[in-house]
Amino acid sequence: MNMEFRVWDKHCKYFIHFGEKYWFNDSENTITFQCDNKVMGDRDDGKRFVFQQFTGLKDKNDKKIFKEDVLRLSSKEDRGNKSELIGSVDFENGAFCGRYIREENKSVSAIISEGMFGERKKGEWFNLSKAAEDKDIEIEIIGNTKENPELLKEG
Repeated sequence: MNMEFRVWDKHCKYFIHFGEKYWFNDSENTITFQCDNKVMGDRDDGKRFVFQQFTGLKDKNDKKIFKEDVLRLSSKEDRGNKSELIGSVDFENGAFCGRYIREENKSVSAIISEGMFGERKKGEWFNLSKAAEDKDIEIEIIGNTKENPELLKEG
């Protein structure tokens, strides 16, 4: 798998998609881009750009899941007590993981009660790859931490 990134520009407040208006020079660690109708260049010193790597996973709508996406995980089968787990994508100890944010409904969900995630507190991680492989769990991207910071708030 080729490494794929999207880049958040803190100054312009949007994601850079490399190609037509943005170029990345890996040897010089610089980005040339068009912002506010001006062609500019900037070194990636961590102050302006946030690189977010593609996890290799896709959601139920075939959208690529990147680091810092916010996800809704729910059981495909509604057993009368369906609730949804909301988490963000992180990278820790050399692997992509989910960071638990909250449950949407207060009832005990099938995915929680079956022990997939166990009891979680905000900020704890869960195995994102295992959740993606589970045929009974749907994963949907509902936003990202940069454009939708309100999704990080506890219910």
